[in-house]
Amino acid sequence: FIDDASCVFPLEDVEAAARNAECGMENAEYVVAGIDWARYSDFTAVVALAVDESGCRVVGIDRFNRMGWDRQIERVADFLRTHRVSAALADSTSIGDPLLDQFRSRLWESGVDTTVEGYGFTNTSKQELIDNLALQFAHRSLAIPRDEQLMRELQYFEYELTQSGNIRMT
Repeated sequence: FIDDASCVFPLEDVEAAARNAECGMENAEYVVAGIDWARYSDFTAVVALAVDESGCRVVGIDRFNRMGWDRQIERVADFLRTHRVSAALADSTSIGDPLLDQFRSRLWESGVDTTVEGYGFTNTSKQELIDNLALQFAHRSLAIPRDEQLMRELQYFEYELTQSGNIRMT
């Protein structure tokens, strides 16, 4: 039993998004992606979304860690090519900034026609991303695969109020 009073993404909304994934998106106008780099203790994560006027659907997820930067760049480039991603946002915080330059060069060298922009993670930008994702779930405009790890991460993602009155997502 999980008390979802502090859950950011209510189980009902996540389940509805997983059911939505069973519907096709034949009219998807384009595919976009997000890239969050990591190396040792955390995972690099890449997600591709098909987008149309009704919302978006996750069409690809890749997670990995304990891999050198060159191999990560190659793996993410292959992911973007496979999913025909037209535009992506990549973490450009800290080590992400030089990786972004290397990644763009690799895409250009390999002929992958994807526009990649940097995205700096701050407390405010993270909060905005999470709030937007929660709205997408609530409005039923997002479809996700019934990926066991993704479902578990969403289910256990919680917020707490710190002593200083700020919200911390965990």
